[in-house]
Formats: sequence, C-alpha cells, structure tokens
Amino acid sequence: MNKKTKVAFLVDNYYPKFSPVAKCAYNIAEELSNTYEVFIITLDGKSLSLTTEEHNKQKILRCSTPLLLERKEIENNLTKSKVLKANLFFIRLKGYLKAIFSKINIDNEIVDSYYSALEIIKPEAIIPICLPFEAVMAALNYKQVNSNTILVPFLFDRFTYNRSLQRNKVNLLIKRKAHVRLENSMLEYSDHILAMHQLRENFNIVFSDNMDKITYVEHPLLKKNKNTRKTIDDGKTRLIYAGALYKNYRSPEYLLKVFTLIEGSYLLNFFSAGNCEEMIDKFSYRDKRIKKNGYVSVDVLDEEYSNADILLSIGNFKSQNLASKIFEYMSLGKPIIHFYENPNDPVLNLLNKYPLSLTVEQKSEDIKLNANRIQEFCTMNKGKIIGFDVVREKFIDATPEYISQTFIEIIERHNVREH
Repeated sequence: MNKKTKVAFLVDNYYPKFSPVAKCAYNIAEELSNTYEVFIITLDGKSLSLTTEEHNKQKILRCSTPLLLERKEIENNLTKSKVLKANLFFIRLKGYLKAIFSKINIDNEIVDSYYSALEIIKPEAIIPICLPFEAVMAALNYKQVNSNTILVPFLFDRFTYNRSLQRNKVNLLIKRKAHVRLENSMLEYSDHILAMHQLRENFNIVFSDNMDKITYVEHPLLKKNKNTRKTIDDGKTRLIYAGALYKNYRSPEYLLKVFTLIEGSYLLNFFSAGNCEEMIDKFSYRDKRIKKNGYVSVDVLDEEYSNADILLSIGNFKSQNLASKIFEYMSLGKPIIHFYENPNDPVLNLLNKYPLSLTVEQKSEDIKLNANRIQEFCTMNKGKIIGFDVVREKFIDATPEYISQTFIEIIERHNVREH
C-alpha cells in the first residue's frame, strides 16, 4: 500500500471553536483526509508544550506563544478583575506600538511556533491559511530548507493592505514596500496559490507577471447541514446572528435598535465574540427577547441553526471584504436578512441570486420603515427553505468538494514533478 502524502494546514484557531478562515480550512481538510494524511497546526494551544489529538481523520497539533497564552488567560477571566482589564489594555498597547515601530508586522514567535510543528510532521505539502500571514512565513521558511515541499497558500485577504492588522493608514503606507516584498517572496516560492475572487482585481495589477500561479475561488462554506429538523416549536419567530462583531468594523447597533421597534413574539439570539458584547448586554437588559450567548462550538451552533427561522448577517462598514458567514447561511436555505452600510458590500450581489433574502441599508432616518420591512419579511417567509441542490448549483465554487478537488489537482501535478 502506497504511503499517503502528508498535507499540513496552518491556521489560527480550530475545532471545536473556529475562526472564520479556520472553518474554511476544516471543510477542505475534511475532504482532503479521504485522499491524504492531514495535519492541522493551530495557535490555540493551552500551553507552550505542543499537544496533539485526532478528530475526523485529522491530526491536530496545538501550539502557542507566551504572549498569546497571556492574552487568552486575561480574556477568559476579564470580568473577574479590573486589574486584568488594565493588563489587557497594556498588552494591546504594546502590540500597537510594536506594529508601529517594527520594520515589518510579523510576529516571529508565531512563525517559530508553526515552524517547530512543521519540523515534527515533515509534510510533503503545506497549505497556510492567511490570515495570519505568519502561517505563510513559516511555510516559506520550511520550503526554503525543504525545497521539494509543495506550497499552496490559501489567501482570504491581502496582508499588505489589511488596515486592522497594520493599525492605521500611515503605518500601512510606511511599510507597504516591505510588506509587498514579503508577498512577492510568497509568490516566488509557492507552487500555486488559491485566493478569494474579491482579490482578483488587485492581484491582476500587483502580480500581473505571475497570474498563471493563482486560481480564484470562493469561501468553501457551502455545505449541506445534516441537522435541519427543528427541535423547538414554541410559536416564536427565532432570529439568529452568528459571528464576530467589532464596533468600528461590523457593529450590531443598528440591528439591535431596529429590533426593539418590532413588536410581537420574536427571539433574537447572538452567538458572537468581539468588543460588542457589552452593547448586546445593554439592549438585552431593556428587551428580554434579545439573548447573548457568546462564542460556542460548531456543534452547538449547528443545533441553533436548525431551530432558527431567520438568519441575520451584518456587512463590513468600510472594507469590501466578503463576510464569509453568508455562505454558511445560504447552505441552510433559510431566509436571510443582511444589514449593510457600504454600498459596495459584495454580499449584495450574492444575495441577488438568493431568493429568500432581504437587504437593509443602515440609515437612521429609515429605521421605522426598515422595522416594518423586516417584520413583513419574517411573517411572509418564516418556515420557507430553498433546497440545497438549488443553492449549490448557483454557487458551485463555494463548495468544499469543488475547492478540494482544485487542491488535489495542484498537489498531484507537483507530486509527479517531484517524483
């Protein structure tokens, strides 16, 4: 029996609590594990010692760094002490200053942590999931020492122009040349790159000489949910929001305000993380129909999806990056309400092809009108579902099967060359 090719994914957080890009990695890894020996290297370790476990034919190696552990410990106990809040402030301030005064915005401790795990696995192929870009840097370092390793980064955002990562526009501009050099190095050493459609226009300009190395796909989140039967039927219309929330990036404030204007038997559940949890708390104190549930495992969330009547989405305020959660929502076939502020929000074009959807522009002067629109939409569409096959046909390149086959073709093509 031939030995299976070892494929290593480099991600930030992983099963059972995923970051958005890690959930994409999970769906691809699940498919690739039928063909390859799949390893996952993740930064969500609980100590500096590397730990290993196995889940769904995937070998998971959890690592970390001193700073990541310190920050996680504080965040897990934040409500218990004002001192911890002060410590978290100083950690964030230190991170901000480091981002401003360093030559490049790369955390070498994270790069080293990934690299150490790679040396243990000795993979034949590496798929770093970006962001974090440290995953790409660790994979590049490994490739430079082990030249036969197949390197295929999976890019969801541009490192150079990520405003939140670079902290501010001035810092972004100052370090742009240095960061572009890193991205060019990635392109040089990579055997191929998979990237989001939203990056195509920018990449066509920046990487015009290497376009044959890049394949564009969507977020691999369009996947049939096995658990679709409702287990709760109390007559309430259940609305759900799941995902990260940040005051200056994707805030729930308008959604919360408009919901309080809707009368009737409704329940609004938030399964979220970020810096908007106190805001949700304040609204839930005034309106008992609003529930804050925090960040939960994928299994718990799947159960909540099955009981939801309406799925809620919030677009990014300024960035034209796609809120990837929309593909998970569409895979459920349930009615979707999307709140947006940016007229160039790419979710708007997607939902034009999804019949059970309502888009709500977040204008304060239209808040009462929007409350009426939302209530009417919920009344008319509660209980309706679009079949998965219909959705799949419209968005085939957002399915894990399609994108996994692309990875397999790339890996096998280069496997032949190396052997």
